[in-house]
Amino acid sequence: MPKNCGYYKCVVKIEGIIAVICNMKRQRRNELLVEQVVERLKTVRRERGLTQENVRFDTDLNIGRIESGRHSISLTTLADLCDYYDIPLEEFFKKIVTH
Repeated sequence: MPKNCGYYKCVVKIEGIIAVICNMKRQRRNELLVEQVVERLKTVRRERGLTQENVRFDTDLNIGRIESGRHSISLTTLADLCDYYDIPLEEFFKKIVTH
């Protein structure tokens, strides 16, 4: 597989035998978008006077991990958080740009 082709290999080593068990495509990531979503989530949470601990207890979501921006958030999780914060998705995304 060519270098920097957007795929990575899952390699397993069992008893000295190395096998490639799958080729997985790397997920696309728009750093600007992720950063803005993270900042918007933090702002909305703080405006409601909630701590990360409050949100984690109420939603069973690790909001600290989400707000760190190291991992992309799924649309389902974002929709759940918007419901929890009582903010429509269209309002959440109003000032967010992708480029």
